[in-house]
Amino acid sequence: MPELLLARHAKSDWPVGLDDHERPLLQRGRRDAHALGVWLSAKAGTIDRVVVSTSTRTRETWEIASSHVETELICEFTDDIYEADWRELLAVARVSGEAQRTLLIGHNPGLEDLATRLSVNSLPAMQEKFPTSAVARLSFSGEWPQLAEGSAELLEFVVPRG
Repeated sequence: MPELLLARHAKSDWPVGLDDHERPLLQRGRRDAHALGVWLSAKAGTIDRVVVSTSTRTRETWEIASSHVETELICEFTDDIYEADWRELLAVARVSGEAQRTLLIGHNPGLEDLATRLSVNSLPAMQEKFPTSAVARLSFSGEWPQLAEGSAELLEFVVPRG
């Protein structure tokens, strides 16, 4: 069964005068991105497709996390998931082709909304908050184009911290 991993970027800074898109990770965020990579390596299995927002904080999150993940993948960086709502994120996930496991690294509220809408079950921790570095791991039967509201099971919700 295909799996979709929805990861929120790690904790970022917001220096005065800096555009939202250019916000870098804080030191805590860098530690958390390492923890995310360790979790992905240990728990997520082989990732076939990675799609990351073009923002600085999401790019840095993946660059750090990917150092722990054994993959030959070329990451797709796209503006399509920067400020995307859940419908736009779902459209990105649906074009995962032959991938068995797709990872999206993006932003709230879109990621949280997508995880909530896809899952037939929800874990109390995810209902409470979808903080930075959080990952929702969802599984569904069928092909990627069939992924829809209420079609997935939330297997795991974790917040890796460094």
